[in-house]
Amino acid sequence: MLARLRVSLSVSIQTIFFAVALTLAGLLTWYGYQKNIEAALDMAQDLMREVNGAILRDMDAIYAPVRTLGAALPLAPEVAVKPEGTDHPLAGAFLAALDCNEHIYSIFLGWDDGEFYQAIHLRGAVAVRQALRAPPLASYALRHVSPGSYGSTAQSWTFLDARRRPLARRTEPTAFDPRRRPWYKLARPRDELVKTKLYVFASTRDLGTTVARSFATPVGGVLGIDLTLGGLSRILRGYDLGDGGQVFTFAADGQLTGHREPGRVVRRVTDRQGRPWNLPARIATLDDPVIQGVYDQYASGADMENAITGFDVGGRRFLSMITPLGNVGSHEFVAVVAPQERFVAPLNRVRTNLLLFSLAALLAAMPLIVLVARRIARPLNLMAAEAERIKRFDLDSTLNLRSRIIEVDNLSTSMSRMKGALRSFGQYIPRDLVRRLVESGAEPRLGGDRRELTILFTDIADFTTLSDTMPPEALMTILSNYFSILGGTISGADGTIDKFIGDSVMAFWNAPTRTPDHTALACLAALRGASALADHCVPGPDGCRMLATRFGLHRGEAVVGNIGSSDRLNYTAMGSAVNVAARLEGMNKFYGTTILASQAVADAAGDEFVFRAVDVALPKGALRPVAVCELLGTRPDGAHPELAAPRAALEGLDAWNAAYADYRARRWARAREALLALHAAAPGRLTRLYLERTARALAREPGPDWTGVEEFHFK
Repeated sequence: MLARLRVSLSVSIQTIFFAVALTLAGLLTWYGYQKNIEAALDMAQDLMREVNGAILRDMDAIYAPVRTLGAALPLAPEVAVKPEGTDHPLAGAFLAALDCNEHIYSIFLGWDDGEFYQAIHLRGAVAVRQALRAPPLASYALRHVSPGSYGSTAQSWTFLDARRRPLARRTEPTAFDPRRRPWYKLARPRDELVKTKLYVFASTRDLGTTVARSFATPVGGVLGIDLTLGGLSRILRGYDLGDGGQVFTFAADGQLTGHREPGRVVRRVTDRQGRPWNLPARIATLDDPVIQGVYDQYASGADMENAITGFDVGGRRFLSMITPLGNVGSHEFVAVVAPQERFVAPLNRVRTNLLLFSLAALLAAMPLIVLVARRIARPLNLMAAEAERIKRFDLDSTLNLRSRIIEVDNLSTSMSRMKGALRSFGQYIPRDLVRRLVESGAEPRLGGDRRELTILFTDIADFTTLSDTMPPEALMTILSNYFSILGGTISGADGTIDKFIGDSVMAFWNAPTRTPDHTALACLAALRGASALADHCVPGPDGCRMLATRFGLHRGEAVVGNIGSSDRLNYTAMGSAVNVAARLEGMNKFYGTTILASQAVADAAGDEFVFRAVDVALPKGALRPVAVCELLGTRPDGAHPELAAPRAALEGLDAWNAAYADYRARRWARAREALLALHAAAPGRLTRLYLERTARALAREPGPDWTGVEEFHFK
């Protein structure tokens, strides 16, 4: 069998100290790093959300007038009018709208018979002028496509200068048919504003998107508004997320719809005739792993909306956030992506430096740790040797040890006192017996002591009805909160909680520790408990509940101590005084009171408390009547003004005492007159009860053996 590894106390202290310090440094560094990482990620999320919100606002600035025009123009009666040449009643409105909205390229009408009318703002774009073969000074172009007979179609162009004066006109054949365009096919079957995906404009061969809406006229059709990519690119170019960061928009099907670099959105191809074409770029063809990573996260169904999602590309961690674009009829999203090191790289350096500094500090402190460990170990070694001598009951030696460490000095002093006590005890019985007692210890004994106690019982009013209306789990939650409040007031007044019985509490004072003013403390506990529960809504699963609680207080002799079996004990109180306290609590319902106390409690509580006489009662099972009082509170000028009796109760107390005295003296008429005044001022169960008693007494005079004792046959 291997011997157990043993090390000295000095080495153990050094090892433990170093391990704890190193672990603590590591944990603090890790905790600080994690918290900083969380803060950095929160900052990243706030930044991305701010960028998203700004982009959405900028995008809305583009689409808000488009939505307005798209909703209003189809309702104008002029949309039913066909153009004459390049003249149309809405031409002025179209040109005014183009002047006010720099992001709009053109506004047009396409009819179901193939006719088409368009107003274009050239805005100094050389490439557009070249594509349209416009004069150098042209600012606007008006276009009219008119289907002719036998399938021939002609288009007329009129180019206007900045003051809208004609510069040039031309007419030419064209194969353009509005009914075959994406915007027409998307909008015509619907009665709502729609937005196309990116597509190639027929006039310029550039990419753009169209917001369109159908109109119902004798010859129906579609109104459209063309938007170019330039405006969106200028918006996205205004947001810089550093090296590796990107801001872009994309459609749900993987089409890239917006980027800080407009060329990224365009895919240039050449047809069989060698002509270049611009087509919408798709994310899968970009060869950009970061943009692809964002789209893969979206396509996988990850919850990226308004929250950060991380992914790895080439060993780098990226953080991304997407938000749906709320523009016209599109399923597009704006994505913000940035490398994680932008936010956490400084924190990594701080973490490494902090760990190195902590390790260096621990190594520098090692000599001091060794010295302190030896200083601690030396007196402990001496006391360990002394304990071994006590174990052998060698009580003749003396330990003279002083230490600057309070715990070590206290332990040395206690050990010396224990040795002296054992030495004195050894004078009365054989040392061999003392040695066995010390080695085995003493077991608690069954039985108790007779002692004057103040006993408290509590109960929740109408608890049976409450428990029948809710599930046990909810009831347990409410009771737990309730007992927490009530138990705190009892413990705070030095009371001993004996047990919880359903919704009831039994507690007593003056045991196990003797307390001279135990009755006053019990009264304070009852008042505080009643006040706390009256002002506190006890939370439960279905909301808060106010739990009206009744209290019973009695003072008397009881046996308090351990009761039970040899392997399980309960520290409790037993005797008739306990039964009387329990019965007083139950009498509250009969008298309409909250805190009922016996006369013994009122006599012992002191002048601090205000009581009023209630009755003389014989509780169920009791052999002697008990004078019963109601604890109203403390005196307003006393040490506990927060528990003072209500002003109304104090003002009517003298009148009540006089009426109660008259009742006890058999002066029924006089008592009834006073009770009527009291009940009119403050109606209550108690005054109503005594009014009924005096009425019966006046109707039928009680005999000479009348004692006025109310006998209870219920608990």
